[in-house]
Amino acid sequence: FDRETGELIENTALLTCTPEEAIEKIMDITGIEDETLRKEMAEAFAPERLVFSPDGMYVVFEDGTLPSEEFGSWWIDVPYDEKVLEVLNDWAIPANTAYAG
Repeated sequence: FDRETGELIENTALLTCTPEEAIEKIMDITGIEDETLRKEMAEAFAPERLVFSPDGMYVVFEDGTLPSEEFGSWWIDVPYDEKVLEVLNDWAIPANTAYAG
């Protein structure tokens, strides 16, 4: 949400790059190296999968989204640090973190 107006901001506006580039950078930042998993995550990714908390950003893949994974849902945890700035605009990071714009 816009901090001044309270209006909803679409997740794509929070990104510093395209969604396709964002998921690749997120997987690089978090060290996901398995090629099959990377391919499935890239295919299933949409900006709506991004969830923001006071501690970090998450990418959520619901149960059944990643065919190679037999266990339930997957969450990629991306902490708010200097690396997240490769994906998010600095003004998109919650104000109570060290990396807030």
